Amino acid sequence: MPGFEIPLVEILRELNKDLKKQTVRIIILPLITQLIKFHLEKHWGKYPKVAVLGPYENNGEEILHIVAQKCAQRGWIAIMGVGFYHPEKPFTFHEIPELLPPLVVSLLPVPEFQFLFYRSILPAVVDKATSNLSFPLRSTHYELEGLHEESFRRSGRLPVLGYVIAPNISQASNCPYVKNHTENKGGLECNLKDPFKCPLKAQKPPFCIFYDIVKIPLIVMHFFMTESSWRIVALDNLERIDFYLDSFLK
Repeated sequence: MPGFEIPLVEILRELNKDLKKQTVRIIILPLITQLIKFHLEKHWGKYPKVAVLGPYENNGEEILHIVAQKCAQRGWIAIMGVGFYHPEKPFTFHEIPELLPPLVVSLLPVPEFQFLFYRSILPAVVDKATSNLSFPLRSTHYELEGLHEESFRRSGRLPVLGYVIAPNISQASNCPYVKNHTENKGGLECNLKDPFKCPLKAQKPPFCIFYDIVKIPLIVMHFFMTESSWRIVALDNLERIDFYLDSFLK
């Protein structure tokens, strides 16, 4: 009947869109991921890989380069959004196209692919990740969301080290879930692994350097509270991160 033609056409269009999305998620993305892994091992060796993520604004890019070099010095291929460092020459920067097979490089200019690459493909390629949360942006949330989903697929086996750089970190010591590592040249670490126990929800919450100073959204904090292999630390200067990288990248 003519009255049913338009709804049926619209339904078929929506089904076609859903089918395309499922095809990308189930077939295309895993295929691209395997191509990248094969290319990496063939051209750069069988080194473990760590994503070095975070915003590039407000001196953020310089911080990421320093962290990536530190990771490369510890024997890891450290992959940033713009390039990577290799453990054989840990202070030599390589552009991101050197990391990828030609087919994937040809897709990089496409905005939709860029989003998929950093949110879904890169998390599937790496073994671990670090994230600068000192001034979280929407892009930071997308990156962590992708890591969280990939960690779920691996049954929690995608460790992430989140860090903030902030002055006067000793103010956070009154929270019962914050461990102080400053005597060992470290910083402060939130050890809470149950978001329902977070004292920020109390009538008189303790001072929290992650929430009160850095303004990390609670949804981001929940990622670290629900993933057993995720850690979040506060540093008064970037050199403090060495203490945590030594154990995180073992």
